[in-house]
Amino acid sequence: MSETNKGFDLSRFDLNDEQLDSLRLEVGRLTPSQQELLTSQTREVKEELLRIVRPFIPTELMKKYQNIEGRIIFLSKYEFNRVISSWVGQEYQYHPKTFAITHHTGEFILMALPAEFSELVPIEKQLDSDFEAELIEISFVEFLAHEMVHLLQSPETPAIVYELAARWYARQVVASLTHAWLEERLENLRVEYFQQALERFGDKLHYYVFNPSRLSSTQRDEIFNYFREAKDMLFPKEMGL
Repeated sequence: MSETNKGFDLSRFDLNDEQLDSLRLEVGRLTPSQQELLTSQTREVKEELLRIVRPFIPTELMKKYQNIEGRIIFLSKYEFNRVISSWVGQEYQYHPKTFAITHHTGEFILMALPAEFSELVPIEKQLDSDFEAELIEISFVEFLAHEMVHLLQSPETPAIVYELAARWYARQVVASLTHAWLEERLENLRVEYFQQALERFGDKLHYYVFNPSRLSSTQRDEIFNYFREAKDMLFPKEMGL
């Protein structure tokens, strides 16, 4: 999720590294060992994502986000909702499946701790602790990769492409690292549509997502129109945008 594409105006919360560390200390409440483990997991997801997208990202952006794991704050779901609510006030509509948000202006990600993703595990699956742990890991990796993609994208990307791209790249990462992913009909349809677009437009679509200045206005319009035609099918009532 992006604050831009969800209508949140967080532009006044532009944090430098020192302020980001201060916020992390205020809301994170992680032990050093927890932080070390999360940093290691985050670095693994980052490396796999960059392996996929590196050829299409401007050099200056690659340099900027080599330490992307340092731009992520992990916190409890309670703290996550409290922080977002304090920023956007009554504009913020709580959604039980919102576990992360990408802040483009401040260039950081707020994300719930892995244990919080147990909320996404169906009740009947919670009876098997090993299977539950696997589902939590898959959900965590997919959400994390999704938000990293958002941080690398231009916030001006049309919302439908912005969200479909994040889902497709995240699916590639989670499939590579966990060899599985969560099956959900509408999410699968979204990933498949982006895959079909890749087969049609090739590398131009990767550039459209990460470095649109490489394309002509005609090429950009052609890609956008391809996705616009499917908006109502992929995001009925703008659900998920």
